[in-house]
Amino acid sequence: MNRTRLLLGAMLALATSLMSISVAAADLDESHQLPHSKRWAGPYVGIVIGVGSTEFAGKTRVHHRDDGFFLPNEIDRINSTIGNRSSNHTFFSRGGIKAGYNWQFANWVIGLEADWSDFRSEAKHSIGPTEYQCCEGLHYTLTQTAETDWLLTLRPRIGFVVSDSLMVFATGGLAVTNVKAGFDYTDTFVTTGARASQTETIAGYVVGGGAEMLFGSHWALGIEYLYASFDAGSLDVNNVKLSRVANGNGFSHETDDLSFHIGRIGLNYRF
Repeated sequence: MNRTRLLLGAMLALATSLMSISVAAADLDESHQLPHSKRWAGPYVGIVIGVGSTEFAGKTRVHHRDDGFFLPNEIDRINSTIGNRSSNHTFFSRGGIKAGYNWQFANWVIGLEADWSDFRSEAKHSIGPTEYQCCEGLHYTLTQTAETDWLLTLRPRIGFVVSDSLMVFATGGLAVTNVKAGFDYTDTFVTTGARASQTETIAGYVVGGGAEMLFGSHWALGIEYLYASFDAGSLDVNNVKLSRVANGNGFSHETDDLSFHIGRIGLNYRF
C-alpha cells in the first residue's frame, strides 16, 4: 500500500508541475495560438525520468526423491509454503532517452516513439525462517528475486490537440527488458542450500497514456503513465541439487507475470 501511495503521489506531483508550467507556457506563447497549426508535426528527441514499481510471481518446487534429504510430508509442506509467491518493489528511474516523429492532421496527431530507460529494479520475496516439522529449532528460508537493468519500448502514439499548446495521447506497443530471476534456499540443519538464477532478454507489450505541453519555439514538457508486461515463463531453472548432502533433492524455479507500472516526466526538443 505504501509503495502504491508513493507512486500515485509522485505522479500527482508531476501532473501538478506540468499544469503550472502550462499556465506560464500559455502566457509566453500566446502569439502562436493559431487554430489547427501543425506545431506538433515533425521529429523530436528528449529525456525522461520517473518512478515505478515492479511485480512478479515466482514458483519454487522441491522434487520428491525416495532416498532424499527431505521427508515426503516435509516436501509437501515446503512446496505449499514457498510454491507461488508474488512480490513488488518501488524503484526510481535513473533516466532515459527517447526519439520520435509526429504527423498532424487538424486536431489529431499520429506518431512513433522509441525510448530506452536505465532503471535498476529488484523485486524480492522471502519466506522464513520457517521451522522444519521434524526438527524443533531448525529452520529454512527461501528468497525469490527478479532484477532488471533497463527497459526499451517502441510505441505508436495517437494524440488529440486540446489547444494549440496541449495534447493528450494514448500509446501502446513493444517492450523489451533484461531480467535476472532465481531463488536462494538455505537452512540451519546441516547448513545446506540451493541457489540458481538465469538472465535473459525478453519481449512483452506496453500500454499507457499522458499529456504534453509546448512552450517556447521548440520545447515540450510531458507526463505519462506506462504499464509493461512480460511473459517470463522461459526463465526456468530445473533440478538444482541441495549442496553439502549426498542425497540432495532437486529444486525447480519458474518466474512468471513480470510487469512494471511507471510514471514519468519528459522533456522534448522539437526540430
